[in-house]
Amino acid sequence: MPRMPKIPDLPANYGFGTWRDALLGALIGALFVGSA
Repeated sequence: MPRMPKIPDLPANYGFGTWRDALLGALIGALFVGSA
């Protein structure tokens, strides 16, 4: 598992909550596709 910098938990009204969820979703999807 590669080391990743910690992404701070910022309030959603800054717009980072959705961005982080999308990034995590894409990363998990890539891991599943890569291991298939």
